Amino acid sequence: MQCVKFEPGVLTEVFDFLKLKADRLTDLERECVLTLDEMAITPSVELDMITGKLYGDVTLPGHTGVATHACVFMLAGNTTRWKQVVAYHYTGNSTNGAEYRPIIIEVIQRAASIGLHVLEVTTDMGSPNRAMWKSFGVDQNKTSVPHPATPDRQLYFMPDVPHLVKNLKSALVRGQVFIIPEDVVNRENLPSNEVSVVPIKDLLTFQEGMALKIAPDLSAAAIEPSHFEKMKVGLALNVFSKATSAGLKYMVQQENRPLSYLTTAWFLEQVDRWFDLMSSRHQDVSNPQQNPQLLSNPLVVAMEIFGLTIAPPPASTTAPPPASTIAPPPASTTAPPPASTTAPPPASTTAPPPASTTAPPPASTTAPPPASTQPTSLLLHL
Repeated sequence: MQCVKFEPGVLTEVFDFLKLKADRLTDLERECVLTLDEMAITPSVELDMITGKLYGDVTLPGHTGVATHACVFMLAGNTTRWKQVVAYHYTGNSTNGAEYRPIIIEVIQRAASIGLHVLEVTTDMGSPNRAMWKSFGVDQNKTSVPHPATPDRQLYFMPDVPHLVKNLKSALVRGQVFIIPEDVVNRENLPSNEVSVVPIKDLLTFQEGMALKIAPDLSAAAIEPSHFEKMKVGLALNVFSKATSAGLKYMVQQENRPLSYLTTAWFLEQVDRWFDLMSSRHQDVSNPQQNPQLLSNPLVVAMEIFGLTIAPPPASTTAPPPASTIAPPPASTTAPPPASTTAPPPASTTAPPPASTTAPPPASTTAPPPASTQPTSLLLHL
């Protein structure tokens, strides 16, 4: 490895080694994504004793000055867990993301030459990356372009899911109110159209000092994070979790909290399930073609929610009573006993439950109706 060149730019020799791995992969395993991200470095000038060169200045074409960041380009498996750095450049405090475009195209073409197919480009939504998207002609209404290596296919652009979750949590804990579209409010029988941090703070205060907490992972660090805690995805997922959602429902049912808490509880659960789907590597979990019921599950509902607006709290509006969100337990416990006591044969005891669990309206909280919205385009609305 000491003889491999790691000069800034596209690492051509790395592709030669990557080809050895690609030759042993199946067609499905060769599908991958290209990710790029910047990391801060300490500005300094260093001498490479092997090459005799000084490093410390910006190397990105069209830029000069002292390097303060390093931008890394990495290929990663889409269905299998592998990744490899294939390019990097030193950058400064101000970067024109349009200069990433030729590097991305070269990486994709080199990947195709060794049998790898890049499905999409994933980045955070920093200003250089937004400029790069714009250079490809990508925006909130257009999320793909003709593939540089195979023009009959499309190259997709997608924001990094963990960054989206962190940004969503940051907006929520800063006190911003999310306004859910009225059609979603009516369809899901939500008591209000507002999602805020107030119920979450109330839950955190309520369970403080309890030995057995309702939402054990919810902490003050998630609601009032420090500078470095804002960067932790785990703290964001502790807010958008089923446990936090269940805690808010408990507060309404047992502690006489406002019914509006149920809207926030519903939203937290949808984001949690959306994150699980978006971060899955298994086709039977995340691919609608392999798992058609996803078309009527939280993936589509969450995408619709991500088309919401962020605004100051308007006049509170009320929709149909939230009975459908708290009724499922009684409905499921009262129906089975009569069937099991009056009909000894096993067939009669197993048939009624499915009908009783899928037919009533409460099922809308676990299997939202289908929608035609595409995830990749609505993610950009954040």
